[in-house]
Amino acid sequence: MSLTSYMTRDFVTVGPSDSLDKAIALMEEFNVHHLPVLRDGALEGMVSDRDILLATGWRLSNDRTIPTVDGSVVVGPDRVDQIMSRPVHSVQAEQSVRHAAAQMLQQKIGALPVLSADHVVGIVTESDLLSALRAGRASNTPIRRFVDQPVSKVMTSHVTSVEPRTPLTEVMRVFRDRRVRHVPVVVEHELVGIISDRDTRRALGESTVFDARAEERGEFYLGPQTATEIMTRDPHTITSAARLGEAIEALLSFRVHCLPVVDGRKLVGILTETDIVRAMIAEDVVN
Repeated sequence: MSLTSYMTRDFVTVGPSDSLDKAIALMEEFNVHHLPVLRDGALEGMVSDRDILLATGWRLSNDRTIPTVDGSVVVGPDRVDQIMSRPVHSVQAEQSVRHAAAQMLQQKIGALPVLSADHVVGIVTESDLLSALRAGRASNTPIRRFVDQPVSKVMTSHVTSVEPRTPLTEVMRVFRDRRVRHVPVVVEHELVGIISDRDTRRALGESTVFDARAEERGEFYLGPQTATEIMTRDPHTITSAARLGEAIEALLSFRVHCLPVVDGRKLVGILTETDIVRAMIAEDVVN
């Protein structure tokens, strides 16, 4: 599979000195999670929505401004170069989809800039790799066999979950220690919600902003304390017997990055984009 066939060509970028307000606006306008950071056309960094959520709580600078004796000050960073990731992992345009998938797994990242002669010509994400599977299922026999297998063959069965009343500090410990990006919320093994690392980063970022503003007024800010306060209720789900192709279609259609796997009302696993990418490589369905 040619990487250039599935990468996103119409990508948006920011510069190192651009404001985080601009980065937020671009991500919302174009519904993207990653922005390459270019200086004079050269790739200098990457900024993700996760970076911005943790730094600002997804709050614009006006919402993060507090008065001071000298005027006012913005709580937290306000420029892209203050939070962007560098050095940047990237792939070359002539490299394969398999190589890009392996890079994402190895580096534990969800997007890679695609370079040609040191110029960024596209960006490839885990969602793009799933799109490659969807597009190839009709004409490619290995892909067709891969997507026709049941979800149970690819899902993560041993899932760490929390309860609605689990303290947020414990939820964050789960993300840190387990190195996962999604944690189901259950009551007696029944799914009631899900929390992403984006949810926790937003909560942390907002707490930093609101606590500083409250302190300036001589007040105290008490942010969310339990899982139920930040979880997504009634998430999209899939059954363990469903075909992997159905799950891929759901992930792409609903623009989500994971599906809790539920049989009856019981949580039996979780299927993420990363699980599918890992299985792609293990079963050698792309080159």
